[in-house]
Amino acid sequence: METTENNKLIAEFMGGISVPNDYINFPVTNGINAMPISKLKYHSSWDWLIPVVEKIESIGRTAVVIGFDTCEIKDENYADLSKNLPDRFDSFNEEGKTKLEATYKAVIEFIKWYNENR
Repeated sequence: METTENNKLIAEFMGGISVPNDYINFPVTNGINAMPISKLKYHSSWDWLIPVVEKIESIGRTAVVIGFDTCEIKDENYADLSKNLPDRFDSFNEEGKTKLEATYKAVIEFIKWYNENR
């Protein structure tokens, strides 16, 4: 997937709704905030990516561990459960040139898994 598609995937995970003409509608208190998909900055801004990390951590006992150029998203319950359960995962480990890039890549892999298993 390219950056635009990955950013769209994250936006939908965060509650955005895809609409025609390559826009995402984000529900807000006073209506809808529409944004072109090309303007999403999950791949380049901690201000955009950290709320995604926080949402992931709010799902069960999921931990996001960010290192210098690595990111691991792990299921804290995994060790206590049978590996045959399809809705659990061990971890997603990603590396990148930067901490932000590694975190972005791990978030993408988690969301793909989450969308297939929820």
